[in-house]
Amino acid sequence: LCLLPILAAGCAPKGPTGPSLPDIATFKPDALFAPKAVLEYGGMKADVVMGRTQTEAKVSFSLVAHGQTFETETYLLTANEFSFVSIDEVFEPPIVLFRSKMPIGEKWDWSGTLSSGGRSHVAKAQITTASEQLFLKNAGQQDTLKVQVDLSIESGGPKPAARKLIFWFVNGRGIVQREVEEYALADLIVT
Repeated sequence: LCLLPILAAGCAPKGPTGPSLPDIATFKPDALFAPKAVLEYGGMKADVVMGRTQTEAKVSFSLVAHGQTFETETYLLTANEFSFVSIDEVFEPPIVLFRSKMPIGEKWDWSGTLSSGGRSHVAKAQITTASEQLFLKNAGQQDTLKVQVDLSIESGGPKPAARKLIFWFVNGRGIVQREVEEYALADLIVT
């Protein structure tokens, strides 16, 4: 799933290589960057409105079209961490995407469970962070924090299933793009 705007726990860190992020309150990873998007899924496109709700530390973004919620993604926001909780599956514990004042380039591992449709699977992930320039249609080139989550899911087959989640954040503006590799690719473009 790709979120592209057109407007302006089991984790062990490994070797940082870049500058540090500001604290979570300054970075504002939970901001709603743009209220409209186009959801591309399986070659079909749908205009959606994005909504943001917060209940205590949980922040949710929903994609709604024609009065129907297509999907909701949920994050956990604390004073020191921003974590991914769920989209179609629930991750337990939540996957930490970054920490306050974390050096960009830091890497760590996650292990836990992925639950969907009443079934749970053992899962592992490697999370990597990097700085990346990203062109946004109406905002031009932006410096972003790119967070990539490479999942490995025990599904009962001979090899674990692989899945990739990628999030791009702009300081003070929140998530400006995201890709959630489904077993079929889906893209979301914010308008």
